[in-house]
Amino acid sequence: MPVDRNPSLATRTVTPVHTAVPGRVRLSVRGLRHNRSLAGELAARLCKDARVRDVRVNALTGRVLLVYARESSVEDMIVLVAGVVRTGRDEHDHVL
Repeated sequence: MPVDRNPSLATRTVTPVHTAVPGRVRLSVRGLRHNRSLAGELAARLCKDARVRDVRVNALTGRVLLVYARESSVEDMIVLVAGVVRTGRDEHDHVL
């Protein structure tokens, strides 16, 4: 799965909301709120990443809850989610 390693792009797209529990992070994702298509895409792609133990995507709130391997960091998860969002948008634009 291609991942965008550009931290500034990632932080513009994905913002941490709650990071106090190790191995768990809640993220706000720009463009996810009320976007069921993006929610489905995020859930499908994120659950395939070996670092992700559980994923909950909420299109109503525009947030993603990730439970991930403790060897990974919050920053790794932000970059991962931003990369999936970007890839999904690129594929959608290509179809149009």
